[in-house]
Amino acid sequence: MAGNEQTPGHTDWAAIPTIMVVASDLKLLKLLDMALSLELACSVLTLDSGSSAETAAQRIKPDLLILDEYLLDRRARDLGTRLHSVTGLERVPTLLINVAVLSQSQSQSYPTLFLSTSWKMEELYAAVHGLLGHPS
Repeated sequence: MAGNEQTPGHTDWAAIPTIMVVASDLKLLKLLDMALSLELACSVLTLDSGSSAETAAQRIKPDLLILDEYLLDRRARDLGTRLHSVTGLERVPTLLINVAVLSQSQSQSYPTLFLSTSWKMEELYAAVHGLLGHPS
């Protein structure tokens, strides 16, 4: 990183939230990047694997995690557990998308919402606003 660049997330300009989106589907990543950028004044970091998310989490402290259940390299819930074990990410809210409704669990120590495989954009926006503490 160059001399005076700032890392997104918890920085001097913390009023702008950083959202880390992890999905293996590149079309979904592009859709979420565009949709979130248009809806919110935020920085969106898109990653296509759990391993890249774990690496990025060591230096970037996002304000919200969005994890797709259909990751190719690991289960999204396992990735969420690993990301929340990183110092500074213990309580970062998480949105799991494309989740089978019957498998939802609320035992985490961080705010978590789930969207099923048939989610609509309005539901995504409402979930993101709620997890970030913004009025929708």
